[in-house]
Amino acid sequence: MGIYFMILELDFKIFFLLHRNWKVRIRHIASAHNEIVDFMAKHAATGFISIQVFSIPPQAMQGLIQKVILGV
Repeated sequence: MGIYFMILELDFKIFFLLHRNWKVRIRHIASAHNEIVDFMAKHAATGFISIQVFSIPPQAMQGLIQKVILGV
């Protein structure tokens, strides 16, 4: 019964957020796109403390990008 109330409470919170006086857009993020973000976050967590700009994607990320392009 506890999980039911947790879900109900979350449902009410979402309801009130969506019905405020603002525009809300909920979008689905494809899992392949999320994999790219995960890769970049893990790459940053490996000890880099400065901004990195990639002129070309790292080799390890190219397969993930190819999946997005092909829609796999």
